[in-house]
Amino acid sequence: MEKIKIKVVDEIIYHEVLDNGLNVYIYKKEGMQKKSVYFQTKYGSLNNEFIPAGSKNMKSFPLGIAHFLEHKLFESDDNSNIFELFEKNGAYVNASTSHDYTVYFFSCTSHFYDNLELLINMVLSPYFTDENVEKEKGIIGQELDMYSNDPNQAIFERLFYNSIINSPLKYDIGGTKEEVNKITKEDLYECYNTFYDPSNMSLFISADEKVDKIISFVNEIMKKRSFNSISKIVKKEYLEPKEVAKKEEVLYHNVVATKIGYAYKIILPKVSIKEEFLRRVYIRIFLSTKFGSTSLFTEKLIKEKLVKSYFYYDYTFKDNIIMIFFTGDILDDNKVNKMIEDKLVNFDDLEDMFNLLKKNYIASYVKSFESADAVQNSLRAMVNTYGAILDDIYELYSNASFDDYLRLIKSLEFKNKSKIIIKNKEK
Repeated sequence: MEKIKIKVVDEIIYHEVLDNGLNVYIYKKEGMQKKSVYFQTKYGSLNNEFIPAGSKNMKSFPLGIAHFLEHKLFESDDNSNIFELFEKNGAYVNASTSHDYTVYFFSCTSHFYDNLELLINMVLSPYFTDENVEKEKGIIGQELDMYSNDPNQAIFERLFYNSIINSPLKYDIGGTKEEVNKITKEDLYECYNTFYDPSNMSLFISADEKVDKIISFVNEIMKKRSFNSISKIVKKEYLEPKEVAKKEEVLYHNVVATKIGYAYKIILPKVSIKEEFLRRVYIRIFLSTKFGSTSLFTEKLIKEKLVKSYFYYDYTFKDNIIMIFFTGDILDDNKVNKMIEDKLVNFDDLEDMFNLLKKNYIASYVKSFESADAVQNSLRAMVNTYGAILDDIYELYSNASFDDYLRLIKSLEFKNKSKIIIKNKEK
């Protein structure tokens, strides 16, 4: 068993690769009452074209199938109510699908091993029929309608769609109703058999339990099952250009005030793991400095009556693609956009805020080891993003250089932008 010692905070992450290829990561902290488990597979909405297990040919699947599959794994052949079973054990259970991963998780303070077995068996026991697949289409359709009726959600979805050209990142994680209606039980089994193999999965556990006992317990569950043992999953790769797909679009929705959104798309060269970590830190610091709560930017927009009451910024990192979003009930499009772009290329008086936020990040990282959920989120983020647990994050933060920070943000190009305007459809 590998013991990954997290430097400075003097914590240990235990890592074991089981015979079937499953990666198990365990964080044990004495006195920790809450126990949490995340069971995930490297399969998300971006994985719509791949060679299915047992095949030699690339195949395209309907959009939203990873999210659909997540829903279906809560259904069993004996019609048991999975949520009630966890609730009886004093546990909260849920799941989520992202662009790259699907994760199933629970948290509890008691009946840890009962819940652990229940979660593993749930995820590893697919049950798809023509009838339950058709039933789920209606449920997913209602969920998609709910999101589409939210103008704030709609603006982000459309900004992704109009910014991205080749990558499936342009599509909503849940897909579309038209695509979801194409899904068959055969599709689900092909996707499941390809991506839900232990060699493509990880189990993250935070609990004050004996590590060897946990590993032995998981091993015994796994020994009762057979798997495909896929050596490599071949997925379609996409080359994303710097340009956006569509520069501007007007939509009509149930809104009181006109909403406007801007998305800046940046393509950066691929770098090493540690360089990527620092690059993301630097970009977060820069955007927080310019548009975060301490920047007073939103307050200025409201005071000058450039927005009505709402202005929001966000960002997404996906491999070497960076998407930066600005949305709000903007009253003066030209002035607000100019103010945003002026701030993006103004590099004066940044050092004090850089040092302050750097210290805040270090403090937050150290404090995160007091919470089982925070540790889980940190571990999963590292494994998902970098493929490994970084044991020297404290040192990376500490050695982050203002000169390197300034050099990076000055290299960012804010030339490729997509704009969405959402107006009241009755006007």
